Amino acid sequence: MDVRDRQHSDTDSLEAAWHRELAAAPERAAELARELDDRMSAQPWHHPESPIPVRPLLLRRQEAEEIGRAAAGVIRLVAQECSRRASSPSALCDLLGIPVSPLLTDRHSWNQWVLSQARPDIVLSGGVPKILECNISGAIGGPEQTARLDSVHWTAPTTRALARRGGMWSGHALEARRELLVHMAHSRGVDRPQLAVAGWNEENFAETVVDASRHGAPCVFVSLEELTEDGGLRTAEGRRIDVLLQKFITAGAYADGCPMEALEAAVAHDSTLIASPELGSVYSNKRILAWLTDRAHTLPSEQRDIVERYVPWTAQLADQPVLRQGARYDLLPLLEREQHSFVLKPEEGFGGNGVLVGRETSSVQWRAALNDLSGGGYIAQEYCPTDTHPVSVYDAASGEVDRIHAEHVIGPLLMQSRTTGFHTRFRRPGGKLVTTMLQGCVNTVFIHE
Repeated sequence: MDVRDRQHSDTDSLEAAWHRELAAAPERAAELARELDDRMSAQPWHHPESPIPVRPLLLRRQEAEEIGRAAAGVIRLVAQECSRRASSPSALCDLLGIPVSPLLTDRHSWNQWVLSQARPDIVLSGGVPKILECNISGAIGGPEQTARLDSVHWTAPTTRALARRGGMWSGHALEARRELLVHMAHSRGVDRPQLAVAGWNEENFAETVVDASRHGAPCVFVSLEELTEDGGLRTAEGRRIDVLLQKFITAGAYADGCPMEALEAAVAHDSTLIASPELGSVYSNKRILAWLTDRAHTLPSEQRDIVERYVPWTAQLADQPVLRQGARYDLLPLLEREQHSFVLKPEEGFGGNGVLVGRETSSVQWRAALNDLSGGGYIAQEYCPTDTHPVSVYDAASGEVDRIHAEHVIGPLLMQSRTTGFHTRFRRPGGKLVTTMLQGCVNTVFIHE
């Protein structure tokens, strides 16, 4: 049996039972879809033409555990490879050819937390997790969205009925992150920390603020415009901030002209700790996966196995010889011959911007891209055929619940290398192979035995 069809064949599976319950009561599913849309209204969460999933993606415990192990293992190797190649964060930036951010520091007291928050983008291909990119940052999306989705699903009658069988659970990323932020404050001698969140939308972080405050760590949302630094970051009212959760990408804030002086001062004066350190953004550069690919054959066997199993073959896009499957090739002719086997991606960036999928691109456009982009700043990565998973979705046009088989990008929410939940995006029918939130739809994940 094909691994991709394994879940489809079990008529008595939890997934099949869940779908039957939803399909038998479409009016209840319609109500659930409206509630989900309302609960997620703080920010866009699906393409206008995407159907709304009315149950979580289900993963077996063994699948979820391997995804978590793969994510943590590859991220550790990323950090190890960066430390091997560069003596400092600024030297690493020079090696990658990227500007040194004013928020980047060499201090160990900050950079010890660099891997504390991460959400790699992963697809299952033939049942094996493949890490397409590493997102190492406090700005990762997922904890807020999955908490909202989980709260709706766990109160739905169908979920409650099926949960009585036992052996089903969801994540706890908000709680784990709150514990992390408090632990970070304690490491700096602050017993009763005051926390703050800086992000794009106050409404989106309401649960974060409430959860922290209820557990003895007062928390507020702040705008960059109101922040000052005087022996530590302070709010407009003068309230001290011990740890700031930064929920925006630094490069994007600078590009938009946001006021960053207070954060720069906090870094320079080693005052308020910003979660997570800016070094994580550097570690997220996709060229580092090319470094791992290039060095895999020299690594100790356990580390080599991690790279070869979980990291798709990746190379810096340049006119250079490469080693692939034990043979030497000139990269650019290889990419032209095997266009449908590769994807071109910017080394930096997010949201699928600038990505070219070989099998979705004409040969003329592909050749032009190889010529135009081989001067630097891009990688070539092996395309991974993505397994499909069944999803129950509500179709507003027909008023019925459909069962579709969709490709998913799965993001384990790692806090201190521990998997604390899963954020996922599925590709809507007819959507592009690059599955972003605005190309498909966000969903949460429940785990079952």
